[in-house]
Amino acid sequence: MYLCRIKKKHLDTKKHYSYKNILLYVAKLFVFLLLIFAMNRLLFLTYNISSVWKNGLEQILLSFYKGLRLDISSASYILIIPIFLFFIQSLVELRAINWISKYYFFLILFVMSAITSFELGLYDDWGSKLNYKALSYLAHPSEVIKTASVKITIISVLFFAVQLFLSLLFYKRYVYTEFIGLKRNWFFPLPFLILGEGFMLMGLRGGIQQIPVSLGAAYYSKSNDLNSASMNSFWYCMNSIYQNKKFGNNVNPYNYYSPSEAKATSKYLHSIAKDTTISVINSSSPNIVLIILESWTDQLIESLGGEKGITPNFDRLSKEGIVFSNLYASGERSNQGMNCIFSGFPAQPTVVLISQSDKFQKQPFLVNPFHDKGYQTSFSFGGDLNYGNIKGYFMYNKFDEVQDEAYFSSKGYPQGKLGIHDEFMLSELMDKCNSSKAPFFNCLFTLSSHSPYDQPLQGSLKDKILAEYPFLCSANYTDKCLGDFFQKAKKQTWYKNTLFVLVADHGHITSLDNDAKGLKIHHCPMLWLGDVIKPEFRGYKHDKIASQNDLASTLLAQLNMDKSAFKWSKNLLNPYTKEFAYVTNSFPDGWGFITPNNRYMYECQNNSFYLKNFASVADSLKYLKEGKCYMQQSFQEYLDY
Repeated sequence: MYLCRIKKKHLDTKKHYSYKNILLYVAKLFVFLLLIFAMNRLLFLTYNISSVWKNGLEQILLSFYKGLRLDISSASYILIIPIFLFFIQSLVELRAINWISKYYFFLILFVMSAITSFELGLYDDWGSKLNYKALSYLAHPSEVIKTASVKITIISVLFFAVQLFLSLLFYKRYVYTEFIGLKRNWFFPLPFLILGEGFMLMGLRGGIQQIPVSLGAAYYSKSNDLNSASMNSFWYCMNSIYQNKKFGNNVNPYNYYSPSEAKATSKYLHSIAKDTTISVINSSSPNIVLIILESWTDQLIESLGGEKGITPNFDRLSKEGIVFSNLYASGERSNQGMNCIFSGFPAQPTVVLISQSDKFQKQPFLVNPFHDKGYQTSFSFGGDLNYGNIKGYFMYNKFDEVQDEAYFSSKGYPQGKLGIHDEFMLSELMDKCNSSKAPFFNCLFTLSSHSPYDQPLQGSLKDKILAEYPFLCSANYTDKCLGDFFQKAKKQTWYKNTLFVLVADHGHITSLDNDAKGLKIHHCPMLWLGDVIKPEFRGYKHDKIASQNDLASTLLAQLNMDKSAFKWSKNLLNPYTKEFAYVTNSFPDGWGFITPNNRYMYECQNNSFYLKNFASVADSLKYLKEGKCYMQQSFQEYLDY
């Protein structure tokens, strides 16, 4: 057995140890980091004890357990570099590596102490942990010093000093080990590197599941203070920097016009000559059932010009309600679509707003006014809502229940790779509506039409021979499940006073139109139906250009509820509403604008058009300016959140 010598102040430096001590040292570092994160969390809870104590000791202690996934992820990120250093040390005799490793951890402990100490005062003022926006203010330290209270400054500096001292003392006395004279063992280094970095990569993504860990993993309570305690401060801050570093000093990369002109043009686009609406609902307080259809596109729907035979039930149901036939999804991903649907905010080309809790907390949320009006509210999904921080976004807002695969899997439903199949989740939605006290607002996000399309009804389309055959079959399966759901729903007592809204989260590129940069992949269905639809509007097709984020204002206007907070959302049933839609693609960094006679896709990096179709030169000047101002102002609002 090859041996190594370990030098430690309290050990005999001539004592010999085996290579396993490197493995034990890595494990010791990992546990040490978890303890530091627990100490950070305890500090946050202690500082905010007056607001968190009302939730009870059990809920407070639960924050340590719920925060463990992000703690493990953070520890794994930090240990990637030391493991590589140990790999080099096992190949080459370089005593400097000990020095590098030691001061690397000094730096990490300094940064962690600074983050967790100085975020305390920020949380008092902003209700948010330390993020990129707060860090950007350090470019003007004199202003920070002037605005911070003496009390907060003293407390933050004191906590920082104590935290740093204790963590460095513990590290130097009980953790740090200096390896000297390590003999070569050519069978050790490569497996150590592969397995060590492999475990760290698995840890930083939160496990071997398909969806990497996100902030949503830390959400478990209706108390935002407890959720914030559960969040790993280091992970939160680094994620915020990663998301926003390209926009240093709050610089908008889409500065086409002066800020005042961009704001004025955007305001004009949403202005109306008269605030009115066509009333299509015969109930003042209907139940709402919102079904969000994964990846559905108009290419699936024959009545919207799509393929025949894929979604016959949707086509049949369309004759009973109102179809918004010219609706465009603003983004390309589910987390973008959720923000458009529930907050009425347009997607952005290079960032996702709901992945940053400090930003989505400043947005309106469609369900909140219903909750305030006494509606019972819920959101259900058969997969993992941690994707893109969707769970965190919903948990922060006023859903009474947010349930995903972790809740429903205990019922023993058959599952695919991503989660529970749609037929079982629609059955759960039925049970939810049957047990809910009216009025209720229940939401379901379907799953089966997402890759890998491993739904039970394989090969259902016998006459389709297309590259996207699995996707088309999965949409056909979801359509069949919808048909069964509505057949049963019509027999329930709550059906007569329920408005059903079916809308896609985003589109999907298919072999029917494989242009990933085009507009057609954004063209998605939205259908309103139910007995609450006035008879004269059943079978009505609303064919004006519309956007996914227009749902919020349109629905609230129907029920005479305040929609003023949704300033990026238009009431589609107001005859005076301007007709346009904005979309974004990450190909990379592009966006598009659609009006009745003009449409284009603009690539920002090349300052060129991918698609250009203007009715006239005058229209090209007018609508290009409107699109640029819309892009500029919406992104500025993202930065300002």
